[in-house]
Amino acid sequence: MIGAGGMAQVFEAVRVGERDFERRVALKRILPQAVHDAAIRNMFLDEARIVSGLHHANIVQVFDYGTIDDSEFLVLELIDGMDAEQLARTVEGGVPVAVALHIIQQIAYALAYAHDAEDEHGRCLDIVHRDVTPQNILLSWSGDVKLSDFGIAMARGRQVETTVGVVKGKLAYLAPEQKAGQPATGRTDVYALGQTLHRLLEGQTASTESPDASLRGVEPDVRELLRAMLHPTPESRPDASETQIGVGDSVLVVERGALGSTRPAADPIPGMVAVSPAMERVASMVHKVAPSSVSVLIQGETGTGKEVVARAIHALSPRSEAPFEIVDCGSLPAALIASELFGHER
Repeated sequence: MIGAGGMAQVFEAVRVGERDFERRVALKRILPQAVHDAAIRNMFLDEARIVSGLHHANIVQVFDYGTIDDSEFLVLELIDGMDAEQLARTVEGGVPVAVALHIIQQIAYALAYAHDAEDEHGRCLDIVHRDVTPQNILLSWSGDVKLSDFGIAMARGRQVETTVGVVKGKLAYLAPEQKAGQPATGRTDVYALGQTLHRLLEGQTASTESPDASLRGVEPDVRELLRAMLHPTPESRPDASETQIGVGDSVLVVERGALGSTRPAADPIPGMVAVSPAMERVASMVHKVAPSSVSVLIQGETGTGKEVVARAIHALSPRSEAPFEIVDCGSLPAALIASELFGHER
C-alpha cells in the first residue's frame, strides 16, 4: 500500500494489456469500512469525473474508473518519488528557496489550469481543490511536480454538495474565509499554496498575524510574495495565474543570487577551481559520501560549474569505474532537489 486517507487507500498496481503490455499505476480504492456509505461513494465518483477532464502536466492523471467487489476504484498515474511533506521532513534547515519556489510555481500552473477549466460547452467548471497541502504535492525522482487528490474539490455539477457552514480541508492550510464558513474560491487554494511554501521553507505553517515573521535570510521578493499569498482577504490575494508569475519573478531573483558569481571553494576538492556556490554545495555533499555507491543528478544553468563538479566527483573515486552517474539536464531547481536527496534510498 502506498498510502491511505480518510476516504480511500492507494496501492501500487500493474495494468496489463494485450501482448504482454504492462504499466505501473496507482490504484485508489474506497476504504473497506466506507464502501456502503453512499455519500463517500458519490464523492469518489465526483473526484473521478473532475480529474478525468483535467489534462495537465502538473496534475496526476486518471486512467480508469470501475468497481471491484462492489467497491469503486480509480486507476491513476503512478508517481515514483515522494510528496512535498516528506521532502520538508527530509531536508534539515528547510528546503532550499529555489527548490521550494520551483515546486510552488509548478502547482500554481496546475491550479491556474484547474480554476479556468471549462466543460464541453465552454462553461467554467468553477473547480477549487480545497486541499492544497504538501501531502498532496507529489515529486517524482525524474523531476515532475504533480498536484493530486481532488477528493474534496468543489466543482459545478458535483453529486455531493458541501453543506453550508461545513469546512473541508486541513486546519493549518485553511484560509480565513474557510474558517468563517464562507465559500471557497480559487484564491482559497492560493492561500493554502502560500502555507505550503512556508512549510517547505521553515518546516511549519505561518501564523495568521505575521506570516513572514520567521523567514530569516529569505530574499525580500519571496517574503513579499508570501505576504500576498497569505493575505487574510481573498480579494487582496493574487489568483493562481498571478501567483505563477510572481513565483517566476522570485525564482529569477534567487537564481541571480545563487548563481550570479563564482568563487574558489572554501574547502578545495581535487579538480575544482571556481564554481558557483550552488554547485559548490553539491560537490561538498558528494565529497562527504564518497566513495559510497549513489546516483547523483547534477543540473544547472550554463557556466555554473557542472562539468568541473563531475570531474571532481570522478577524481574522488578510488575505483576504476566511478560510483556516480552524472546527468546534465540544465535546471537549477532539480539540481538542488537532487543534491538534497541523492543519498536516500530510491
